[in-house]
Amino acid sequence: SPTASNTTTNSSSTTTAAATAYRASATTSSTASYSSVIAAGKTFIGTPYEQMDCSAFTQAAFAKVGRSIGRTTYAQATIGTHVSFSQAQAGDLVFWGSDSAPYHVGIYLGGGQYIASPTYRESVSIKSTAYYTPSFAIHM
Repeated sequence: SPTASNTTTNSSSTTTAAATAYRASATTSSTASYSSVIAAGKTFIGTPYEQMDCSAFTQAAFAKVGRSIGRTTYAQATIGTHVSFSQAQAGDLVFWGSDSAPYHVGIYLGGGQYIASPTYRESVSIKSTAYYTPSFAIHM
């Protein structure tokens, strides 16, 4: 009947509109959460490695925005979508080492920069990937 057909069309349009709105909102909240993680990470700049190693730093930055990512570099390397470093986006975790034995982690800022707690006698800081290129990334 014509009424049933109109109902189906309207229902389909409503479903499509809702799906589009969801995608837009997911993209916006994803972008906002990456900005928030980066901002949270930057609040730790200057914190000595002896107080916060690399994985403690990333754990703390994500915790500030309400995300639990595990404590160790290895645990953090298994929580999202594995991508090559060339596909990393701002806010992704970046790793050095192999998939099965990562030894360092930071947060990618985009534009060839990352923030991390580098090593003993250094502090959380922003570094260039040109000098220390990550092996892979985890897209959150």
